[in-house]
Amino acid sequence: MEDTSYYSEKVLNLLDDELNLVTANYANRFIKLISVDGKIKNAEAREYLQHGVMRRLKVLNRAVLKVFTIYHHRRKRQLSDDELAELCIVLHAFYGNIYGLTDNIAWVLNFEKNLAFERREVGLYSKKFKKSINREFRAYLVCRYEWYHKHLKEFRDSISHRIPLYVLPYAQTESGKVISPAPFYSGSIITGNTMLLHGQVLADMNTVNELIDKFVQFEFPESAPVVDSIEIKEVPQ
Repeated sequence: MEDTSYYSEKVLNLLDDELNLVTANYANRFIKLISVDGKIKNAEAREYLQHGVMRRLKVLNRAVLKVFTIYHHRRKRQLSDDELAELCIVLHAFYGNIYGLTDNIAWVLNFEKNLAFERREVGLYSKKFKKSINREFRAYLVCRYEWYHKHLKEFRDSISHRIPLYVLPYAQTESGKVISPAPFYSGSIITGNTMLLHGQVLADMNTVNELIDKFVQFEFPESAPVVDSIEIKEVPQ
């Protein structure tokens, strides 16, 4: 039987290793956020931390694991229509909650620092809002500008207003080889980007972990517990 898989054995092994780190990475960030919760004085800021940031983080962790449960990177059997639909649901929840988590962090700061910005002005990348946050945290956000605006926001806007994300049922190489299952997802195949499913989901979850690390480090430095840091340094493409 012809091998229609896309990943090389080397990449499969790397994905194995990185998948094994997902839950530990989540636990480490959750511990950090619990420590922040103990320092927060404003009730509304605490609500946005507990029921916004922390709840969304848990959903994101489960979404990553669900992607690999439905479509494990070593799978060779074709995905059914129901499985493809389930992956779409998970991707929508994943990117919607990443976007929401960034806003929730902004709301925590808005209430805890008594910034009193109006709703439309609250956001980590709002021109007015970002001037009121920690300088080092602001510098980090500048480094992630491209990821936020050209990747995350683009996917979130596509889900909400344009063509929803979906996983391709199959793909064909230039040589004519058919790949099914195909580890690719996209919104519009005309104007959007086609991304590698497993590696990109892991990379985006890693960016969320990094965002939380910087949020805690720069905005609540006395709250950061000493934990063993587990990071996904590179995601195979």
